[in-house]
Amino acid sequence: MKEETLTVRQTAHLVRCQCYASFLMAEPTTHRPGEPPQPLFLALLICDHTIRDGETGKVSLIGIFANIQALDFPVLNPGLSVYVNMDDAEGEYLMRLELLRVEDMETLGAGEMKVTFSDRMLPSEVIFDLRNLVFDRAGEYKFRVLANGRTIGDKTFRVLKIPGGKAT
Repeated sequence: MKEETLTVRQTAHLVRCQCYASFLMAEPTTHRPGEPPQPLFLALLICDHTIRDGETGKVSLIGIFANIQALDFPVLNPGLSVYVNMDDAEGEYLMRLELLRVEDMETLGAGEMKVTFSDRMLPSEVIFDLRNLVFDRAGEYKFRVLANGRTIGDKTFRVLKIPGGKAT
């Protein structure tokens, strides 16, 4: 696999980590003694890119989409962002984003980073900026999000072959 850089943005600061990117429903929320509470998965949105306002901290998602369209395969997606919104997160977490092909559930890539959330009563956001993803064929794919090794949520999307026209 080819090593790529994955950038992750949080409300308070910017974190960078390395990942490999040729890149279920949530388990019941439980709190094990000595561990931070399992975050409650609220949303995962895929978009072209994100912008965080420096003054308000608000995130703008630009170009939200559910499918990737290609004229031919393999297709290189030059960049996309994955926005994850959670609740009930407090403490330190190892957040992991996996890209799977649904047909055979093969993990095509993954990235992870440590994040800290200070107040479980506030919404928690993580943004994964992914670059140079290669899809070798049309089909259903899935982004799966894990917190401290436990799946909290996922989102399925399609990569479609279009006959002529413009790819997206």
